[in-house]
Amino acid sequence: MAKLRLAPDEVVIHRTAAAYLRSRFRLVPGEALVTQRRFLHVGNLRATAAAGLVGALAGGRVDIDVPLRAVAALGRARHGRGLAWTLATVGGEEYRLLGDLDGWRPAFDTALAGAGCRLVERQAGTWAVEPA
Repeated sequence: MAKLRLAPDEVVIHRTAAAYLRSRFRLVPGEALVTQRRFLHVGNLRATAAAGLVGALAGGRVDIDVPLRAVAALGRARHGRGLAWTLATVGGEEYRLLGDLDGWRPAFDTALAGAGCRLVERQAGTWAVEPA
């Protein structure tokens, strides 16, 4: 895992606190962001560190780094009693994050339009990425 580094000309379109579900019972707190080039989740170890020097030195690490051209689909999912959303890649990976997809869809629409793609609803709660 590397630290977050954005290119000088990379613009953040949407950024918010988000928890990444690495596995069914393993939650990684942090923030998710989408730029005109990629989607990222940066784990916030400071939130889970005890405090003091360990928390100050830990910083954030990139857990998810997916170029927009590799995004295949977005969808809604349930996690226990709460909402989650999924991001699937053309390589077959699937990432699940806590929260509602409705706040992210407009950001992905904007980012994907810049990459020459668009979201197309295939069935209720599932959007595929297609060339524009």
